[in-house]
Amino acid sequence: MSPKLINDIVLIDEILPDPYLFIDKVHDLVFDSHSSDRITGIRFNRNPTTHVGWQGCRSLSLSETDPVLYKQTFDEIITRLFFKYKYKIEYEILAHLHFTPSYCKFDNNAWHVDNSVILAGLIYLNPEPKPNSGTLIMRKGEQITIENKFNRLVLYRASLLHRPESGYGTDVSDTRLTMPIFVKKLNLEFSTKNRIG
Repeated sequence: MSPKLINDIVLIDEILPDPYLFIDKVHDLVFDSHSSDRITGIRFNRNPTTHVGWQGCRSLSLSETDPVLYKQTFDEIITRLFFKYKYKIEYEILAHLHFTPSYCKFDNNAWHVDNSVILAGLIYLNPEPKPNSGTLIMRKGEQITIENKFNRLVLYRASLLHRPESGYGTDVSDTRLTMPIFVKKLNLEFSTKNRIG
């Protein structure tokens, strides 16, 4: 992937044609949590399978739990990111559903980068999010606040320091819900001769 093909931080609103497909899906999934605190209304895995390094409750990869919806979703997202080009694409993206309840506490120790991936980001999935619950990103010494807005994609270089702004809620109906995204591979073959506009 060309390093100049995508900006350090990309925002796309109304990214999913039907975000409620994913909101409803939380009832079908099993979630991992590394905390004794739990939100109510979802099923938990007794033996967490994902690595420690995040707070809250995280589902297994969407590519495993619903491969058809996963492929349809990320084919559309990649197309929106690179709509000006005709290309062949090969990607490897890890995506989950993730609850960040009010018991999660974020301080200066929560700042991190995501290793072994090119890009990281998330989609906000609460129709009526609480204020001050977005994402903080550090770029060139400046802290940037990304607002939590329903059905918004924020995608950024994985090497940028970032952290959640805050969590909220205690059960499945009122807890901060996102779809974290980790782009592990993105190979594009395109030609500017095919550029639109």
